[in-house]
Amino acid sequence: MCMIIFSCTNIQKVDTDNIDYILVDGEKLDTVIPYTFLSDKLWTIQLETNDDILIKHCDRILAHDRKIIILDRDQQVVFIFNMKGHFLTKIDKQGKGPGEYISVEGMHINNDGLIVLHDAPNKKNLLFNTNGEYVDKSNTYVNIFNNQMELDNGDYAYYTGKKYSENEKVRNSTITIVSDKKLNCYLPNHEDVEIKIRTTDSYLFRGGMKIYFYKPFSPFIYQITNDNELIAKYGIKFKSGGLPLDVYQACLNTQVFMEKYWENDNYLVVPGSIQATGKYLTIPIVSAGKMEGCVWYSIKTKMTIQARGFRTPHFNFPINFTRCTYGDTLISVIDDYFIRLSKEHIDYDDKNPEVVFYTLKDF
Repeated sequence: MCMIIFSCTNIQKVDTDNIDYILVDGEKLDTVIPYTFLSDKLWTIQLETNDDILIKHCDRILAHDRKIIILDRDQQVVFIFNMKGHFLTKIDKQGKGPGEYISVEGMHINNDGLIVLHDAPNKKNLLFNTNGEYVDKSNTYVNIFNNQMELDNGDYAYYTGKKYSENEKVRNSTITIVSDKKLNCYLPNHEDVEIKIRTTDSYLFRGGMKIYFYKPFSPFIYQITNDNELIAKYGIKFKSGGLPLDVYQACLNTQVFMEKYWENDNYLVVPGSIQATGKYLTIPIVSAGKMEGCVWYSIKTKMTIQARGFRTPHFNFPINFTRCTYGDTLISVIDDYFIRLSKEHIDYDDKNPEVVFYTLKDF
């Protein structure tokens, strides 16, 4: 398998004139709604805890083969639980030998149902089954990227992002789709260094039979077609507040962005952790560095519901970034970090976080 390390020479632009717009009303994000307004069923499980399986931070959660898979990048460990929260096994072998990694930067499930760990320093993908057993390794098609996803036909899409230094010359497009070792490059980048905000790397995500791409802090959600083309499918507009379009398109470095916009409560931005089922898009919204709420958008009816969180019989459930889909069910992790952002207080007594499952009903 060939590793592609050269840059795109022909970068394709994407038409954004004929798309559906999702309207975000910042004032509605202050509300907390009953979970029954959105979900036919909601339940939580407590992940098993002991000294050997204490999760420090949940950077990525996946659900597959009736198992919950969590990546903790701080500890460089992948934890695997069953759907009742019982601990099954973990992947935690750092090194340079077979089945070992130096630093896992991303995780996804491939078309064969295997866990794919991206070992960035080694420029490798390591493949494990859901029992945590090492299966194989492969080279990556693109050696520098933030996020990757295997498409239905076996091709790969990469969110390559902007350059992180002036000396880096290999990245000048935002997303690259590799087909038969040919690079299809979209959305040209600016020359400035990209804003680096920690997210859960869900820039590429699957909703039913469709695959979407979202560039952090941009106003558009794109869809990858069966022909490996990128089309603009949805746009995000703010009724009040919100970053103006020219800000998204400007060349801002981190310091300018933080000083001018991030600390301003009047501006809302969308982080990179949009999720989708076959029926809905769920879009987290943040303001001034804290969690504000979420927008649920019905693909069928083009209606939106917006709120800061759910009200359950036990507590107000904050919306957080670390989520995944399992069929038509959304799965979310409640950890201390997001509880602080949502100004809710729950005492976990040094336990592993709870995982919340909820199935959205039609609206």
